[in-house]
Amino acid sequence: MSFVESIIHLVTVEEPDDEEEKEETVQAKEAEKANGPRTALIPCHISLFSPCVFEDVSKISEFLKTPGTAAVISAARMSKEEAQRLVDFMHGAMYMTSGKIVKIGSDEYLCAHSAGMINEKLRA
Repeated sequence: MSFVESIIHLVTVEEPDDEEEKEETVQAKEAEKANGPRTALIPCHISLFSPCVFEDVSKISEFLKTPGTAAVISAARMSKEEAQRLVDFMHGAMYMTSGKIVKIGSDEYLCAHSAGMINEKLRA
């Protein structure tokens, strides 16, 4: 599985709101118990960022304000101290948007606008 495919597998659907969709979800969960897990993907704009300095982080947080967005951030080009500042800042930004940040590699992080978009059971 490629890196991009593994990122796409992390993005899943949140719980439905209306009764008809909830009934379909119940049926899908029953089928999942019988047949194994099933994932559904939602349209999501995923962008890749590789900031060099901490000041670039504001652009990433602005991007993540939009619903249905996610970002993969590589901190490989930053110093260790700036990378830690980036992670701390993004944790705060994700908290403010009810989002989530997940470490997916040694210096890579996935930030999603909605915490429900990330299914950690699928992580490698």
